Amino acid sequence: MQRVEQSVATLLVKPISILSRDKANGFAGETTFEVLEILRVTEDEHRVGGTVKYPFETGTNEDHVYLLIDDPQDKRQWSAPLETTDAAVRFINDALLLDTAPPERLRYFLDFLEDNDEQVSVEAFYEFALADYADVRQLQPELSRETLREWLSDPETKIDRIGFYSTLLGLTGNEEDAAYLETRIVEQAHNYRLGVDGMVAGYLMLTGEAGLDIIDRKKLASPDEPLSETYGVMLALQLMWSYEADRISKDRLRASMRIPLDRPDLADLVVTSLARWSDWSVADRLMEMYDEQFDNRGLKRSIVRYYLRATTLDSDDKDAPPQEVEERCREYLAQLRRKDPEIAEQAERFFFFVK
Repeated sequence: MQRVEQSVATLLVKPISILSRDKANGFAGETTFEVLEILRVTEDEHRVGGTVKYPFETGTNEDHVYLLIDDPQDKRQWSAPLETTDAAVRFINDALLLDTAPPERLRYFLDFLEDNDEQVSVEAFYEFALADYADVRQLQPELSRETLREWLSDPETKIDRIGFYSTLLGLTGNEEDAAYLETRIVEQAHNYRLGVDGMVAGYLMLTGEAGLDIIDRKKLASPDEPLSETYGVMLALQLMWSYEADRISKDRLRASMRIPLDRPDLADLVVTSLARWSDWSVADRLMEMYDEQFDNRGLKRSIVRYYLRATTLDSDDKDAPPQEVEERCREYLAQLRRKDPEIAEQAERFFFFVK
């Protein structure tokens, strides 16, 4: 929908003639479309019944209808013709009439997430993918836990939606739903799984710190847990930190984030999160890690940035470390600048990543 809303023009068209491309003469072909309906236009240069020439041969069919979008970001002017349906056109026309705040706007798209028309369903889901979670959270009164459980249990549900639907279930579910999510989370993952972050986030919304104890034990502390699973849990912790801190205390979230600090494949990401979260309890430990088996440049840069953040916060900032910790961080930073000036310079250049 955003492509349509930001377009110079969006037209419903059908092909009436197609010229084949001629590679020998450098001719890309040409398709002429008849304009059936104008869904959006910012300049009065198109009319119903008129024609539009698309400067390429296409595989379009005269028995089908298509959307042509004049995208200001596309140097070709017209994006590739998109086959569409009557249901999709009605959906787009109704959506274009929306002029409300994001939560109200999302309420419209909520009803179309699993629409029978795939194009409509995809467009509705894409709106949520682009939305701020704070706006999605306001839909809680509109959500049906029964519907969400039905979608999550349906093997036909697209795999890239499992995490999102699980997060929504966390906003409206009950103990039974928490048990369902726990079963899915702790099952042995033999391959990469999409949606772990959303499943864990939804589960934590329903279970709080008691659920986080289980996640710590079953996922974060397991040495055999695949990187993708642990990283998914870390993303869930970040969502809880940013939007759901009333359900789990920040100190408790910090404690969980510290668990994978010993994993070489994730340590740099853990350190970055702990720096952003002003967890100064690992200041001494990081200096010990700098020269241990965690000998990778990414981690070293993250450690330098951790000390940079600790030493650049104003003393009266609520996130600033205690004075004695700040002094040690300042000394550690000075040592690393002397010892590893190249790493220190690189870390300082991109210090804004953790601010």
